[in-house]
Amino acid sequence: MISLATTTCSVLRGTSTSAYGDDVDADTAVQVGVPLAVMPASQASTRSADARPQEVETYRGRVPAGTDIRVSDRLRDEQAPTVYYLVTGSHQAANPILAQDVALELTRTPTT
Repeated sequence: MISLATTTCSVLRGTSTSAYGDDVDADTAVQVGVPLAVMPASQASTRSADARPQEVETYRGRVPAGTDIRVSDRLRDEQAPTVYYLVTGSHQAANPILAQDVALELTRTPTT
């Protein structure tokens, strides 16, 4: 990893069904101990969700090249009780000498 990792994370993927028949995020870890460099991209923004304002914090992140990560995965910080939602992920242009990190756009919705 080229970037300086600030934490490690577990990559969570998949859904399950609640007792009421609704689809809910499953906490199935497909990878653990993945180095993650994460930094705030903006303090906070407000968007409309179901006709009510919602505060959403956005972050930029990087994981090592070759990490199996997909849009809609969740990254659970293993150092703090935080879960980031992956909005986009992109591989950088090919470098013939050193594989580039995967750049991520993340969001975090406060749980309280």
